[in-house]
Amino acid sequence: RSQVLGNKIEMEITHLVEQNPTLLRLGLHLEFNDARHRVAAHLQRNIDR
Repeated sequence: RSQVLGNKIEMEITHLVEQNPTLLRLGLHLEFNDARHRVAAHLQRNIDR
């Protein structure tokens, strides 16, 4: 079920994801491009380790 979180919440989630060096997947679909790209890049870095 899709739910809009808002930019402030998505950016807070992004900040938390970027602090986690072991997270490999995120079960959320982010609406905002900046948050989506930053999370995707960080998850890819974690996978590549």
